[in-house]
Amino acid sequence: MLNAHEGIRHKEETKKIRNETLSRMNQLYKKEIKAIFQKKCFDCHSGQTKFPWYFKLPVVRQWMEKDIKEGLKHLDLSNDFPFGGHGTPIEDLEAIRKTVREKTMPPLRYMLTHRHSSLTDQEEKAILEWIATSLNLILREESAH
Repeated sequence: MLNAHEGIRHKEETKKIRNETLSRMNQLYKKEIKAIFQKKCFDCHSGQTKFPWYFKLPVVRQWMEKDIKEGLKHLDLSNDFPFGGHGTPIEDLEAIRKTVREKTMPPLRYMLTHRHSSLTDQEEKAILEWIATSLNLILREESAH
């Protein structure tokens, strides 16, 4: 459950990471990962959802709106990195890494209507490499202080 302090904590944690480091992480994201996320994740994790024709059906609309609201609460990819949602940048990276490794996204019911929504091996590798590089940038920054 999202509580009032998580948004504050996210801002505080983000401030601990230097702007130069966040900027570098975002540059790598936009260059190597954003296109993958646009294709595979944005329908539920951004404000750029592409609604199918059956979204017009009331029951389906309600179900999809609920899923999108939940997806955005956890991770909002709308404005590049650092992402919106209730996690810190490090928590987001670790959660994405876990999700990619365990193949828990997209949910099965989404995959049933979107055949090519799962990540390819190459996409998984690119995302995991970006996460490792990003976490290493943070570690290097922390060790320099």
